[in-house]
Amino acid sequence: MKQIGNERLYQAFIEGAKEVMTNRLLLNKINVFPVADGDTGNNLYSMMDSIITYSELKDSIKETLDSIAESAIIGARGNSGVIFAQYIQGLSSLDVQPAKFTREGFILATRKGASYAYKAVESPVEGTMITSMRVFHEALVKHNDSRISFMELIERAYLHVEYSVNQTTEQLIVLKNAAVVDSGAKGFAFFIKGFIDGLKGKTLNFDSNKSLVDFESFAEHEVLVINEFPEYRYCVEALIYNNRGKFSNLKEQILFYGDSVVVSYGRKYSRVHLHTDNPRKVFRFLTDSFEIRDQKVDDMFLQYRQLYQKKYNTVIVTDSIADLPQSAVDDGQVVVIPLDILIGNQNFIDRITIDNELLFELEKNMTSNATSSQPNIRKVEKILTGLLNIYEDIVVITV
Repeated sequence: MKQIGNERLYQAFIEGAKEVMTNRLLLNKINVFPVADGDTGNNLYSMMDSIITYSELKDSIKETLDSIAESAIIGARGNSGVIFAQYIQGLSSLDVQPAKFTREGFILATRKGASYAYKAVESPVEGTMITSMRVFHEALVKHNDSRISFMELIERAYLHVEYSVNQTTEQLIVLKNAAVVDSGAKGFAFFIKGFIDGLKGKTLNFDSNKSLVDFESFAEHEVLVINEFPEYRYCVEALIYNNRGKFSNLKEQILFYGDSVVVSYGRKYSRVHLHTDNPRKVFRFLTDSFEIRDQKVDDMFLQYRQLYQKKYNTVIVTDSIADLPQSAVDDGQVVVIPLDILIGNQNFIDRITIDNELLFELEKNMTSNATSSQPNIRKVEKILTGLLNIYEDIVVITV
């Protein structure tokens, strides 16, 4: 292989995505940084699934990469997903893309990808996914010798990525204490492995249903001993449509509300990620300047307790109409599925990203009243399948 053509590049991305999705449960199990909430695999799964579902093979490498990059931002979840989406933005950022990737063009693209990933994070930490992305590029530069083939060059660089992943255990104390490697870095390594297989024309037989639930995990799952309780309660994300508002200093502004700030900037959409104790204030700030197309809020306190301080083998699931006091939810480790609140063309999450005060304030400038709707079936399915990996039984009591 002397060059990577458009179709071969697209297939390599698809195979890389499938390799990550296949290893979802393992990535969840080793997820202890930056928060031990056990969802890195889920977050990367969401992004990779979006790439497979929505990206398209276009007429040129530039157009194909743009399609993959936009699909990645739409499906990006969590620190790892948003950083990875920005990495792909970097790969697609070259002003002029050739009809085929030469090794020099590919090396330049990976430099852009790593640079974009570092810039997406407010406070980059080595020993994580961004380190593996940088190492991949540096290894390509180091081994770029005309005496070896393009394929061998990428394979050698992959070995460096694997080595860097193994080193993460010694780079971060929380990983060393848990005796695991960084889950995000490992996710990137899985992607490169699948990417190489795709370049070779190999196809992974992937069963998405099989990777969603490990029905044997309840009996066999060995729970890690983690004492790093999350500093902030909520993991918050917003998908922003780039039709208005200014992104200048957005990372610095959003840092006022929490930490773990990651912003992935795309051509059509951008995604904001942070950890906070007050999602309502975050979305109040964002709605002043941006059109929010999607919101996601995870309760990291609940996720941590389910994994490391679980009280029961049966979980109760209800909805936000039940209006349970937070103390009752916390004490019973109850899972509450919130309704969606629609105001104009923006969606909010009932009792999490919107309260009565914000509702009435936003309605003042609207010609129609706010409406509510049930969560979509995919959201409910995702919640229930996740719980099946933790509990023996689920009791659903909805209003």
